[in-house]
Amino acid sequence: MEREAQANRTLFETFLNRFKQTSSQEDLQTADARLISTANLPTDAVFPKPKVMIPLSIIIGFGLGVMLALLMEYLDRGFRSMEQVEQHNDLSPLGLIPELATVKGAANILPQDFVADKPTSVYAEAIRTVRTALLLTDNFGTTARSVLITSSQPSEGKTSFTLSLARLSAMSGQKIIVIDCDLRRPNVHRGLNLQNKMGMVDILLGTHKLDEVIQKDKRSGVDVVSTGRNVPNPADLLASENMRKLIADLKTRYDLVIIDSPPVLAVADARVLSQLADKTVFLTRWAETPRDVVLMAVKQLASNGANLAGILLTRVNLKKNARYGYADSGYYGRKYSQYYSNDAA
Repeated sequence: MEREAQANRTLFETFLNRFKQTSSQEDLQTADARLISTANLPTDAVFPKPKVMIPLSIIIGFGLGVMLALLMEYLDRGFRSMEQVEQHNDLSPLGLIPELATVKGAANILPQDFVADKPTSVYAEAIRTVRTALLLTDNFGTTARSVLITSSQPSEGKTSFTLSLARLSAMSGQKIIVIDCDLRRPNVHRGLNLQNKMGMVDILLGTHKLDEVIQKDKRSGVDVVSTGRNVPNPADLLASENMRKLIADLKTRYDLVIIDSPPVLAVADARVLSQLADKTVFLTRWAETPRDVVLMAVKQLASNGANLAGILLTRVNLKKNARYGYADSGYYGRKYSQYYSNDAA
């Protein structure tokens, strides 16, 4: 009976396992797919198609390049050529003054020293071009005897240009005097290694005479009047009758009086001095000073009756300027390099 019971139990378990397996197989779906033909390996790419994608990529790339160029041009707010100067205002462009760092043989040399050492260099010729424009008669048939050098902002090269113009003019035989009217931040005496114990302030206050404060630049013979001591009211002092008489007196003694002044937008001194000078040369740093800032400063000078000679682009990077393809980008390029020399005279 025990053996029979054990056999029945084993038979029952076998049937139970087979029942479970059968139930599981019934739950699975039976595939009804059938093979029609075997797939072959493709010989060409289905996507992307080169004949379509290459021209499309060129068109998209060109479009993005144009958009990027327009964006860069929009963000570039400075003047890069004399053409742009003429387009944005009625003033004549006076020329381009190269950045000495981009001029061969001018490393670590002050501009006023370089123009004296290399009077036939590209930098000296740029200064000479501006000097020639100033020597031409204006609409009233008179030659400018006093010239004001100013700009809209600091660090645009006013003092360097003033001293370079003075030395170059003196080397051509003219009798030149430079007066430093930047009573807040004087730099003329530093550029020529002179003292600043007595100067413009002492003359205007009547404590010293003109001949007592004049210093001589040994390299060029240019006479120099520094600022002297500090005063709390520079604009009032420059607008005084003594200042007017001083400029008139200097114009009878010298061929050219060059006035170095503060920036127009910083203080009112430049606007006061522009009424005393025969001509005003406005400097703007190439590709740096925003155009709207330049136009605002020029407008202020014009409203004060200044006789603006024109706008001069300073500290021009010659290598970068040549890449833009403007009409003036070739002024100091290879085609004209034979006219310039960095050898001392």
